[in-house]
Amino acid sequence: MSTMTAVNELTLRQFVEQLGARTPTPGGGAVAGVAAAMAASLTRMVVNYSIGRRTLAEHEQFHRASLEELQQLESRALDLADEDARAYAKFNALWKLDQADPHRTREWDAAVLEAIEVPRRVMQVCLDITNLQIELVRTVNKSLKSDLAIAGILAHAAAQAAMWNVRVNLAHVDDDKRRLKLQTDCVGLLDRIETSRKEVELQCDPDAPHEA
Repeated sequence: MSTMTAVNELTLRQFVEQLGARTPTPGGGAVAGVAAAMAASLTRMVVNYSIGRRTLAEHEQFHRASLEELQQLESRALDLADEDARAYAKFNALWKLDQADPHRTREWDAAVLEAIEVPRRVMQVCLDITNLQIELVRTVNKSLKSDLAIAGILAHAAAQAAMWNVRVNLAHVDDDKRRLKLQTDCVGLLDRIETSRKEVELQCDPDAPHEA
């Protein structure tokens, strides 16, 4: 795991080649993080094409603030792609030890929770992206609304991917109350992201009725 190159240092071709290799990382967790970063980046493109347009001048300050927020979300998502790989490597190393091994016993719960927390953070990034998209959808260049809709779909897909990693690791949480709380929190996040994504798509749909 220590020899793995950070996701943001790879070319796209290098990333997909490593992704397809018979190695545990990068895997689905990295895909979730990268997809979230792409959602933020594509949204940023829409905003960039809206800045400087005379008809959208009243939204200029909001657009510039949104660019900064989107860049932060994009960077956070890429960092989480790498964090997921590190969390998995730690969990996998413990998994291979005998269940009675003192090191495994001591580190197990923390490693499981970290393997859940990282994809949960990816989901939070996705929610932040889609929430911002809802604010942007009525203020950006109408010619790029299809790109904004695609960015919403990407954010939702990234969250769904992250949820799969949450689900598979929840099975290793022994505390029933903690497991239920984690599951409820993450399901709630995913539901909110889906609601936001649907609203973004509705507002971007040229054939859907919109309020004046």
